Amino acid sequence: MPDEKINWEEKGLMSDKELDEIDENFRRAEQEGVKNILKYFDRIHDKLFTFNNILIAGYFALSKIFDSISTYGILIPIANLGFLLVIEYRMMEKSRFESDVRKKTSDEIKRHGISINRTNRYSLFAIISTTLVAIIFVFNLFSIGKVKKDKNIKPIKIYSELKIENEQDYLIAICKDSIAELGSPMGYVNKKGDTVIPIGKYSQCWTDTIKTYAIVFDTINTNSETVAIDKNENVIFDIYFFDNWPDEISDGLFRVKRNSKIGYANEKGEVVIPCQFECAHPFENGKAKVTFNCELVCDNKDCEHKKMESDSWFYIDKKGNRLKK
Repeated sequence: MPDEKINWEEKGLMSDKELDEIDENFRRAEQEGVKNILKYFDRIHDKLFTFNNILIAGYFALSKIFDSISTYGILIPIANLGFLLVIEYRMMEKSRFESDVRKKTSDEIKRHGISINRTNRYSLFAIISTTLVAIIFVFNLFSIGKVKKDKNIKPIKIYSELKIENEQDYLIAICKDSIAELGSPMGYVNKKGDTVIPIGKYSQCWTDTIKTYAIVFDTINTNSETVAIDKNENVIFDIYFFDNWPDEISDGLFRVKRNSKIGYANEKGEVVIPCQFECAHPFENGKAKVTFNCELVCDNKDCEHKKMESDSWFYIDKKGNRLKK
């Protein structure tokens, strides 16, 4: 019998042309799907990179502001950044392989498919790891919040270094009464009589003439602390009290405090030995006994006075160098 042209529509079947069109549509859908996968992959990883970099900056800031946060904590987001870079490298290798896929053998294509599956899993792990880094960061934030609520822990203060320009350009104390008493409200004027610090700004003043620094106190302006200020009212250190009075000069130096640690300043108010000691004795004969670990213990039942106790005392010279026994 001569060949007869088959009418596929009458038989309820699709023609070759229609099948080719459907196959072409599927091919386009696959290509579009691959493009969308790469597009969303890039979006997700761009956000992960950005968020992880923010966490690196956050960890670094916390370690510098709060002593309770270790600087080594920044290694956590840095390690995660390295993981993200590995995934990006694998995606770059994937694109490089597919750009020359026609020259690859079937075994190479098979191994490439396995590599893609691993990269997809790594991408999921990257999302999980970045989330864990963020959780650790938030946990540290809440831990800091608990520490700050502790009444015994004070926030870190920033101090200014004393800059001595002209000691002859001093300030003179004035008060409302005819006689200025140390420890009472005073103000300060320059040699021309111009008011530099108004009367009453500080409720207590211990300095009658400001050549380089003054000792003042106020519930508002000094946050209920007795501090040393320069002529521009910058706080240079906190006052170390001994027997309810500011520490006096001994052997050319006196004790001062910064953030609850003890150091030494000269008669001009310049901090010459950094505030780093937990307890410290006055200088005598060119040396002072200090320690990094100390406990204040009441020496009587009323606890009117406390004594310093430590098992790790050592001596320093006037430059802060540790002396050999």
